[in-house]
Amino acid sequence: MSRQEFQSRVRASRRVLLPIGILVLILVFAGPFGLFGITIPPFQAALRACLGISRDTADLVCLGLMLFSPFVLLLLVLYINRHYGLFCPRCGPRTPFFVNHVSKYGTCPKCKCRIVDPA
Repeated sequence: MSRQEFQSRVRASRRVLLPIGILVLILVFAGPFGLFGITIPPFQAALRACLGISRDTADLVCLGLMLFSPFVLLLLVLYINRHYGLFCPRCGPRTPFFVNHVSKYGTCPKCKCRIVDPA
């Protein structure tokens, strides 16, 4: 793949991940601190109204969302990177900072496989 194609795939994946990442950060930080009680009570009321569940169950659903949203984001990042082809075909998506290293050197940081064709 050419360097230009790799950079366009990186930009496309970041366009997808940015709004989702912002939403997860809001969930993580608004949950424990509650933004002074502004964010969670309307969400709980909507859960109770739509699903017909009790307040305790709505609390548990909100707690589950806050606790597991970072893990969901990590899995989503791995899926998006695989979807856009931003991983090493030889050793897979196991290396951190893969995109930065390939953008700079054109090779996988782990196995040194050439990802980007030399210009």
